Amino acid sequence: MSSLRQAFIGFSFALVLLPLGACGGGSEDTSDVIWEPALSSPSGGELDLGPVNNNEEVQAQITAINNTDEAMTFEIEVDLDAAEGWIVSSPPAMEIEPGDPYVFGPRFRPNANTPMESQGTVTFFYDSDKVVTWIVRGSRAE
Repeated sequence: MSSLRQAFIGFSFALVLLPLGACGGGSEDTSDVIWEPALSSPSGGELDLGPVNNNEEVQAQITAINNTDEAMTFEIEVDLDAAEGWIVSSPPAMEIEPGDPYVFGPRFRPNANTPMESQGTVTFFYDSDKVVTWIVRGSRAE
């Protein structure tokens, strides 16, 4: 009976402690970057370009401002499909000085073949271990 109780207690601690360890500790602290627009969670944000008429182009802007005393390297991974009306390229990694902005602007230009709703992601990697993912949406106006 005591070994069963010990197993139960060990299992209970594992259930409580494992999720705490999976939180990633300090990596969710995003105070080292000022995001415009503001993040909706520590791990990312959403940017909705709204409905756009066929063959019109709209450009959005995501700005990351280095809020530290040291230079910071930013990399971006873009997962927006050109076949769905997105006009983007992945810029090279850049070192951003303290107080300086890093600006990325996805563009959306739907046409008659564009799905009514389109979305993808733009992921920022910075400060060795920080990752912020933006969900970017656009829709074709009817």
